[in-house]
Amino acid sequence: MIVCSCPRRRSAVTLIKVTYIVCAVTLTTPLIVGSFLVHMLVFPYFHESEFEPGICVVVKIEFHLVGRLKCENKCSKARSSFPCLRVTIVFEKDDKNRSGLLFDTIVTHQNYRSYECATSSCLQRQEENDFAAQSFRLSLQSRGPFRCFVSAQHGDEALMYKVYEPSTIFNALFWPLSIFCLSFVIIAILCTTGQCKAWNADALLIT
Repeated sequence: MIVCSCPRRRSAVTLIKVTYIVCAVTLTTPLIVGSFLVHMLVFPYFHESEFEPGICVVVKIEFHLVGRLKCENKCSKARSSFPCLRVTIVFEKDDKNRSGLLFDTIVTHQNYRSYECATSSCLQRQEENDFAAQSFRLSLQSRGPFRCFVSAQHGDEALMYKVYEPSTIFNALFWPLSIFCLSFVIIAILCTTGQCKAWNADALLIT
């Protein structure tokens, strides 16, 4: 047996190996990205979907905490803070007027529900957060009855806005799964056609 230099064969082996590596990376990356997207988008979307349309009226607005709350940014120690604004509302549910607390979005509801904060303006400077909180308070004071979204489970909480769309959730799930399936199919085809032997360089390059 003689070891020969086969440029074309070497190129084919290299191409197959590169294909394997690319597919392996694209096979694992969607799983990692998908897990983050499920946590950041899918779970909040289903939580937000529990809130049903309703009509709310602001009853009371107050800064009810002495201190300030840190913004939810665990990646940086130099986090800004904001004043906690509690907003009491009245809304109609089951043909009865009920009182509850207002939150601007589901993000604030998830992170600061235990503090009863209506908004969580987390800008770079604290002065900007103070201005945002004051602007939010003034906008509510001059507002009459407005469309809101009342919690179907608790009945004493409401959101001003919904931020997650079905299309966002579709893209968050469809593209990672599509890339994962495509990479899996390519690897399966290469293995079924015997190209898995490309990693055994001696077997391919010795004639």
